[in-house]
Amino acid sequence: MSRVVVVGGGLVGLSTAMMLTQEGMDVTVLEQDAGQLPDSPAQAWSSWPRSGVGQFQQAHILQAPAYGILRDRIPEALDVLRDADATRFDVSLAMPPSVEDRTPRPGDDKFDTLITRRAVLEHAVASRVRQSVDIRRGVKVAGLIAGSSTMDGVPHVAGVRTADGAEIRADLVVDASGRRTRLPDWLAQLGARPPQEETWDGRTAYYTRFFRSADGKIPDMSGGGLLLQYFDSYSIIVIPADRGHWSVTVVVHSFDQDLKELRHVEKWTDLIRACPNHAHLLEGEAEGGMLIMGGNGDRLRRFVVDGKPIATGLLAVGDVVATTNPTYGRGIYLGLAQAVGTTELVRDHLHDPLELAQEHDTMLAERVVPCYRDTVHLSQNRADQVAAVVNGHPVETPADGERPAHDLFVAGYHDADLFRVILESGLMATPLEELLARPGVVDRATVAAKGLEMPVPAGPARPELLRMLAG
Repeated sequence: MSRVVVVGGGLVGLSTAMMLTQEGMDVTVLEQDAGQLPDSPAQAWSSWPRSGVGQFQQAHILQAPAYGILRDRIPEALDVLRDADATRFDVSLAMPPSVEDRTPRPGDDKFDTLITRRAVLEHAVASRVRQSVDIRRGVKVAGLIAGSSTMDGVPHVAGVRTADGAEIRADLVVDASGRRTRLPDWLAQLGARPPQEETWDGRTAYYTRFFRSADGKIPDMSGGGLLLQYFDSYSIIVIPADRGHWSVTVVVHSFDQDLKELRHVEKWTDLIRACPNHAHLLEGEAEGGMLIMGGNGDRLRRFVVDGKPIATGLLAVGDVVATTNPTYGRGIYLGLAQAVGTTELVRDHLHDPLELAQEHDTMLAERVVPCYRDTVHLSQNRADQVAAVVNGHPVETPADGERPAHDLFVAGYHDADLFRVILESGLMATPLEELLARPGVVDRATVAAKGLEMPVPAGPARPELLRMLAG
C-alpha cells in the first residue's frame, strides 16, 4: 500500500487525505495546531484554537462547485452540516429588488450549497475524515527528507522531518499547509530551485461581526443585502450561516488609511445603521467584538519551471498554490478542485514521480490558473475604482473592449437570466471571460443595459462616511 503524508489539516488537507484514502492509500495528516477536534459545532466555533487558519472565524461561504465536490466525495460531512442547521442557498435571496422576475428556472440547482460558519464546516469535514485517516495534531514539520533523485538536478522528496526530530517516510508528500507554508524554504534546503511565483499586492482588510437571532431564524435578506455589494470606497458582505447566525463584513483597501476607523465597533455600527438594506441586520445579538483580518494579497506558485519540475515526490495543493482575495470566496473551491485533480493523478501516476509532477502542473494550469487570473482581474478593477474615489478622481468609464462585462453587470440588475450569469461568476467561480463567450450573452446584455447605469447601493458615500468617522 502506497503511503502519503499530507502536511496541513485544514479543509483542503483533510479533503485531499480523504480522497487519497478512498483510492486505497495509507494517508497520514500532520497538523501543527495542537487543539483536538471539539465534540460539537458550537464548541468548534467558541473554543477550537486554529491559529494556523487566518479566516477560521471570519465571514465564509462554501461556493456551489465546492459543495458539489463534498457532496460527491465526502457526503457524510454534509449530513453533519444539515444537522447543524446550515442555511441552504436560494437564488432569489441574492437577487436585487430591481429584478422583477423571481420565477425559479430549470438548472437553479447548480447554485445549491450549504452555508455555515467556517469553523462549523471544518468540524463537519474533520468529524468524517478522522474515521478513515490518521490525523496527528500538534505536529510541526521542520523540513523534507531527500531520497534518490529520479532526474539530474531535481531533488526527490522521500518524506518529512518533524520539529521534534522524527522522520516520517512516504511515497509522496502533499503540502496543504496554507498561505503561511514554509515549502519554499524546505525546497531550498534540498537544493531545489525556487517555485515560479506571481503576486498582486492588492491587500484588503476585513472588519466583521457575527450576529445571531433569538429564534434561530435568519433575517430577511431579499432587499439586495445578501452577499457582496460595492459602495464607492468600501464594500459590504452579508452571509447567512447556521443556527440563526449571520455575518456582516465591511471590506476596505489597505491603502485607504481614513477608513481604518471602522475597526472600532461603534463606528462600524454607525456605518451599517446608515445603510437602509443592511441596518436591520444589527437587530440580532452580536457575538463578540470586531474580527479583523488584513494582508489579503494574491499569489500563484508553479512547481514546474521551464518545463522541468523543481522537485519530485512532492505536490502542493490549496493556498500553497494559489491564494486569492477572500472577498470573492474562491479559496475553498480552488483548493477542493485541486484535491480532486491531485487524487486522480496520484492514482494514475504515483509510480512515475517525474510524470506525476508534470501532469500535476498541467492540471493546475487548466483548473486553477484561469480562475486565479480572473480573481486578480476583478480585484485590480475594484482597487482602481476605490483608488480613484480616494484620490478625488473620476471613476473611469469602461473602455470599448471592457464594455461587454460592464453591460452584463448593469443588465443583471434587471434581467433575471443575466443575473444568473453574474451569479455563476460569484458562486460558481466561473471566469468572466468564459461567461461572456457564451452564445447570445453579450448581445442580450448590450440590449438590456441600453440607457441604464450601474445602480448605486443605498448608504453613505465617501464624504458622508468620512464625516461620520471623524465624529
